[in-house]
Amino acid sequence: MKGYEVKPRYDKQRKLVGYTVGKNASVFKASEIGRKFMASKIEDTWKKLHPQPTQVKTKPVSPSVAPAPRQVRHVVQTPTASQPKAQPQIAQTAFTINIGDEVKKVWIPNSVKDVFTNEVQIPEDNDIATTENVAHVAMLLFAGYIDAVCRVY
Repeated sequence: MKGYEVKPRYDKQRKLVGYTVGKNASVFKASEIGRKFMASKIEDTWKKLHPQPTQVKTKPVSPSVAPAPRQVRHVVQTPTASQPKAQPQIAQTAFTINIGDEVKKVWIPNSVKDVFTNEVQIPEDNDIATTENVAHVAMLLFAGYIDAVCRVY
């Protein structure tokens, strides 16, 4: 992850039991971000988000007999305006997040937004954090507003 520090956590038998992700003063346990990011499930999450392209098996082509040559007709082509290929648009949602007297507008792809809003978990003993605040922190981090996260939350 560019700009973020990932630190693995090991138990006494040197088995990986978790990790933290953070930058500067903002450090999060992976299990706090969401269940899919726990050490035991991160590999499956990666595979789900980065599927391998399937290979198509082709049958070898058997040689065929060439048909007799046909008479060739010349066709005059009329010039057509080349139309640019339409690029697929990523479905995004805009969020407006108030940071003191400043307002940040953050555009998040819907697939990322779904992870932030559906996978957020807050420990039961935490009376301060809300799922909305944790989702806002995740969105600000995703958009690169590290300074805003450190000022508000």
